Amino acid sequence: MDLRSCFNRAAKKLSSLISSPSEPSVLFTSQTPDGNLKQLDATMHRLQALIRDFEEKESSTFTRTAMHTEGLRLKELKDVVYDADDVMDEYAYHVLRARIQALDEAGGSNRKRKHENHKQVSIPKELIEKAMKIMDEFQHINNQWDNLRLWETEGDMKNGVDKMKIVPTSSLLNDADIFGREDDKEKIVEMIFAENTELCTVSVLPIVGMAGIGKTTLAQLVYNDSRVCGNFQLQGWVFVGGNFDVQTLTKKIIVTFTGRCCELTELNELHKILEEVVRGKKFFLVLDDVSNDTTRAWGTLLAPLVGALSGRIVVTAHDKQVAKIRQTKSPYSLGYLPNEASWSLFNQLVFEGKDQVPELLEIGNSIVKKCKGLPLAVKAIGTTLLLENDLEKWNEILTSDLWELGEPEDEAIGNLIQLRYLILTNTGIKQLPEAICDLLNLQTLDLMGCPVQEFPKGIKNLIKLRHLSFERSHYLCMPRGIGRLKALRTLSRFDVGKDSWHCKLSELHELANLEGELYIGGLENAVSAEESKKADLQGKKVNILRLDWSSREPGHCKHDATSGCITGESSYELPDGVDSEIHNHIFQKFKPNSTVKELHIHKFCGSVFPSWLGDASFTNLVKLSLVGARKCKFLPSLGHLRSLKTLFIRSMWSVEQVGSDFCYYGEFIGFPSLEYLEFFDMLNWVEWFGVDYTEFDSLSTLRIIDCPKLANLPEPFSSSLTKLVMKDCGKLVKLPALTSLTSLTLKGKLNERVFSFLDFPSLRTLKICYSSNIRSIGISYRELFLLEVLVIHSCRNLQLVSGFTGLKTLKIFKICTCCKVKFDRDEEIPPSVQHLDISDCPMLKGWEQFHKRKLIVQLNSDRGAEYEELEARAELSEAESEDDSDADDSQ
Repeated sequence: MDLRSCFNRAAKKLSSLISSPSEPSVLFTSQTPDGNLKQLDATMHRLQALIRDFEEKESSTFTRTAMHTEGLRLKELKDVVYDADDVMDEYAYHVLRARIQALDEAGGSNRKRKHENHKQVSIPKELIEKAMKIMDEFQHINNQWDNLRLWETEGDMKNGVDKMKIVPTSSLLNDADIFGREDDKEKIVEMIFAENTELCTVSVLPIVGMAGIGKTTLAQLVYNDSRVCGNFQLQGWVFVGGNFDVQTLTKKIIVTFTGRCCELTELNELHKILEEVVRGKKFFLVLDDVSNDTTRAWGTLLAPLVGALSGRIVVTAHDKQVAKIRQTKSPYSLGYLPNEASWSLFNQLVFEGKDQVPELLEIGNSIVKKCKGLPLAVKAIGTTLLLENDLEKWNEILTSDLWELGEPEDEAIGNLIQLRYLILTNTGIKQLPEAICDLLNLQTLDLMGCPVQEFPKGIKNLIKLRHLSFERSHYLCMPRGIGRLKALRTLSRFDVGKDSWHCKLSELHELANLEGELYIGGLENAVSAEESKKADLQGKKVNILRLDWSSREPGHCKHDATSGCITGESSYELPDGVDSEIHNHIFQKFKPNSTVKELHIHKFCGSVFPSWLGDASFTNLVKLSLVGARKCKFLPSLGHLRSLKTLFIRSMWSVEQVGSDFCYYGEFIGFPSLEYLEFFDMLNWVEWFGVDYTEFDSLSTLRIIDCPKLANLPEPFSSSLTKLVMKDCGKLVKLPALTSLTSLTLKGKLNERVFSFLDFPSLRTLKICYSSNIRSIGISYRELFLLEVLVIHSCRNLQLVSGFTGLKTLKIFKICTCCKVKFDRDEEIPPSVQHLDISDCPMLKGWEQFHKRKLIVQLNSDRGAEYEELEARAELSEAESEDDSDADDSQ
């Protein structure tokens, strides 16, 4: 922290603390250092004026000698400022503690009379003495500089709630702060060049490890290595952060490769630009801090890069994410720093250029060992102790019981009452000690990757907390009083409980500063529409909202074991005592703010969706999912959502019909912006009808999965649809004519009659897989005269495939794991085929042998169509990656 920042920070504290505290108010005893604090406050204001004046003169005609003199004065005052900062931290702690005690005694109510809300604060004598000593030191310095003239000013002293921003990274490197990573760098560089970079390959190499281990630093070392810099024509660094948005990342990659701004916003245009940038070139790209599930997005992100001569992509990520990334090399797991390297780093940060005190060296060595090889922890503690020479403070850090919570990642444990950031990611902590609730100055508590099941009851005392992050994959018991945390900006999820120990839905009302993403779980425990209205969801300007009526598993909560919790993902039965009619009213009063961009509704307990759900006022809503509302017989009218691009409808078991009211009512065209629509696990859905030809005019992808009773689809249907996936829709005998369809995937239980009505004049890719009930496939070339890719995969009872000889444009034909299939001897591979793949089909060996000579000549001939084959292979790759997990459900 620079000197001016320190001055400003200390002055803000002084101004806020000696002004009138907020309700409930605080009275001071006779020991209050109020006078000394006011004197310190005036001094800090003067120092701010001095710095401001110094900076103004620096840019004017102030003489070099005078500038040097002023600079010396400021340096001499630096220790005074740091000491004052510490005093104010300690003083703030005592004031905050008194306020919290007053809140507890007032029962959280502001309706009591003022004199009943006062709380006396007893300030330790030692703190008063420290404040007086600081003033003496300042006066001494002031007397030493006869010409020191200070001007009073008030300045802007607002003590607002600042949003903690994730600090992005870049490729720039500070070599002086790096120890013990040379061997790791050499291994990564070897892996990069293990394959010939002149070959047409794009590979992904993940560097994995826990937070704070040094993944970004290692990537920077590799990026700046002379061998890497000299081998690739394009080099780029992109910080991902937690937002794996393909459109944003594609734009960033263009910028980092070209050094020019890109104003385009459409993904298709961005892809074209990036494809042109890398075409025929070798590139090296770092994607730093890839932290969320990116499985589906990877293929889209990499698509424009395949035209490069060669590409190497280094990704930094946590271990659990790497398994989800396709097309990667084996990840490089980054280990801890050796103790010698950790000590070198700590020694440079804390002791370099100073007289070394043997006692501090000994304590420092012990602290470094407790950091267990985490360089970020070493840096954080080293920064904390840089200006601290008090042996007692060093011992306090060494002996802190918070070391026992787990490995001290990302942030060190400093002076406990002054601690603002506590980051315990991936430490395996299951239960937080109640002592954490005494860290009243805490602003950030990060528990990502920790299996914490409940918060301590005293967490309500952390009223300065702004960011509370933890895994939102399971219900977490939240104690009553969580609404006190009014400064919260980030909250991973808010879980409603049933009994008096847990927080109530209405407490959400107090958390008015929440932003970003909000997950509200345990809604099955809400008791009234009045409670949901009081929660004031409309007052929360969040981008992503998740509402969950089934968050817990039996026996998970020790506080209300008899409350009838939902029994997990496999069960959709309502818990005892849940009235679906009451939840209809609860949801009706739970309308979110119109700024929401994504809305996810999970296992709604009611029987009727709220009337506001398809309201045209949600002009920012681009993604909506309705999952597991098994009592609802009808889908809500959603066609008025003008900006909606993605819609998931899953496990709506009571729905039998989807009619015209789903798309619109009145004069409006339904779903004008929708691009992706998926129906999944609709066990009793029979028919879909009432779609006008003008509706869904932006739809590109439709997936209908596990709908065994579905017999009718609307016709005509969207003329913009290019991709259709159908799985386990055995009652469906005819697909609608789709003039723009280019990709069709048919999976699971199918009706063989569906192959007789494939009227898709633009179809280029057809995939039929994991179907155990079909015995013959007849393909009509008259309707499929543009087909280029045909894949038949894992159809174990398939006996006959016919009609493919007439496919004059077919380039790739793949048939595998079909143990009974045969071709007529007269069936020949079309002359246009450039790639034939037959595997695990024993009954085709005779056909292959009969046509062997012709196939060798045909498939090895030079047709000058390499580019066309690459295009076809890209379509094949996309088809093969299309939800291969469905193989397990093929019975």
